[in-house]
Amino acid sequence: MKKYFFIKNTKRFISTLVLFLFISQALFGLIWGIPNVRGASVPSTTTYFHSIQIQEGDNLWNLAQRYKSEKEDIREYIKRIQKLNQLNGNHIYIGEYLILPIEVVAH
Repeated sequence: MKKYFFIKNTKRFISTLVLFLFISQALFGLIWGIPNVRGASVPSTTTYFHSIQIQEGDNLWNLAQRYKSEKEDIREYIKRIQKLNQLNGNHIYIGEYLILPIEVVAH
């Protein structure tokens, strides 16, 4: 013979269930969400901006090769230069000034 349980106060049951789920999710996040390795830290990255004057023979590809960080994709860096300097295309002119973002990783 099976026993059935009936919930007498549904509001209290639902609020208790929601509270239990919230507390268990918070504990789960605290236990597994925070790295607990002592001395481990993520290197911070600082962005500096460098202004250069375009010389003969300069193009966006060469400038990106010279100034981008090692891990950054060259095409993404060129897009950042274009957005930062409000360039619509790849054309730059001798004597023009460009602002280049330079990423520096602090250890």
